[in-house]
Amino acid sequence: MLMIKIILKKYRSFPVTVRAVFWFTICNLIIKGIGFISSFIFTRMMPQDQYGILSLFISYEHIILVLATWEIQLGAYTRGLFKYKENNLETFTSSMLLLTNVLTIIFFGILFIFRTPFTSFTGIGEPIMLIMCISFIFNPGYTAWITRKRIHYDYKPAVIATVLFAVLNVAVPVIVLLFTPRTANVKYISTLIVSAIFWFLFWVKSAKYNTLLKNKENVKEYWKFMLAYEAPLVVHSLSYFVLNQADRIMIGRMVGNEETALYSVAYSIAFIVTILQTSLDQVLQPWRYHKLDAKEYRRIGSISNSILIIYGGLIALFILVAPEIMRIFYPASYYDGIWCIPPVATGAFFMFLYSLFVGVESYYEKTKYVLYVSLACGTINIILNYFGILSFGYIACAYTTLICYILFAVGHYFFMKRTLKLSGVNESIYNIKTILIIGVGVLVVSILFTLIYPYIIVRYVLIALIGLIGYINRDKIVKLYKDLKNKT
Repeated sequence: MLMIKIILKKYRSFPVTVRAVFWFTICNLIIKGIGFISSFIFTRMMPQDQYGILSLFISYEHIILVLATWEIQLGAYTRGLFKYKENNLETFTSSMLLLTNVLTIIFFGILFIFRTPFTSFTGIGEPIMLIMCISFIFNPGYTAWITRKRIHYDYKPAVIATVLFAVLNVAVPVIVLLFTPRTANVKYISTLIVSAIFWFLFWVKSAKYNTLLKNKENVKEYWKFMLAYEAPLVVHSLSYFVLNQADRIMIGRMVGNEETALYSVAYSIAFIVTILQTSLDQVLQPWRYHKLDAKEYRRIGSISNSILIIYGGLIALFILVAPEIMRIFYPASYYDGIWCIPPVATGAFFMFLYSLFVGVESYYEKTKYVLYVSLACGTINIILNYFGILSFGYIACAYTTLICYILFAVGHYFFMKRTLKLSGVNESIYNIKTILIIGVGVLVVSILFTLIYPYIIVRYVLIALIGLIGYINRDKIVKLYKDLKNKT
């Protein structure tokens, strides 16, 4: 009991930002764990080709969500909460919801007109399209609520809601599949219905449209800002999903649904390493805005470099244990996908790296630069995927993804520099020499660790060495933790 009291006292002494990072990390661990368990369950409940079709549905969903909402509830809304922090929050939120709802209705209206070719290409029928439209109308309400909680470090309700949603999204489809045909359509429709009902509760709470008539001029200003801010980011989001989803679509069309299932499982395992990144980014993005407001540029760079080193080490450790994860959780028929994990996991490092640069561009509202890099990298990815699949099979997509994430990081670094120059900031934020050393190191380690996959003893020795290095450098890790404590 005494030890528990000491721990609780120490925990309460941490500033709210540190507690927020901790709980959002725990939350993402739980969600990834639930997602991991769900893929373990569904790969056994459903035939491999049906699981491959389900993976394609999810890929199409991500792309449609971007086109139907422009993701205004993410980028523009988050930036607007800082830009219009002196204004009425309820009016700003309602303005965002109405705008995204209008965009969603227009998009799905067009989609229904051209439903025959759309269904022929994607396999998504009219019932799914209708339920998807309804759920996307309500999605921004939930996303906006979560965003506000994260910005104000009100982590308790956000964590509870997020975990509950993740549990329902697995439990309900499992129950449904026990009593119905175990097809991709059944599983996907049940998931959409759960999402629509859950999101509706938050949409009702936030959508106060009656207040907008009294604030027409403010609504006009908000809409103008959101559309101008988000328009270039739509292309960026589509390019991002090209990197994450188009490879599965191309594998499904060029090779087959079973290979899509293999790649999807390997990709899901590899992206476990994004748990820490996602948790940190959810807290670091608003913190970065605060620091840029205060012109504390060096503070941003020093914290970011330390996080990159730790994140790179965790990726290296993960790559070493990935074969065991695949063997434990998935049927033997999926094991061939193991060779996709190292490049995709390494790509996650560069995804986090480029998000550091994009965060600065977004703060200064130079989102057009995001458009340029996204168009170039998205196009390169599709071309490399096509020729890679023809020459080397589906595994090539993992390496094209890594290459494009590196290009994303390089492109955004230069545009971030240009953004700072145009904004009159003469001070460097990130130390590029340190970042280059860390990035090259992660790449080299990834390649070497892939080569020793067949040698289990060597891998376990390296796992022990990485653990020892972490222990030896525990003081530096503690120092970083104290730096995070001082972020307030």
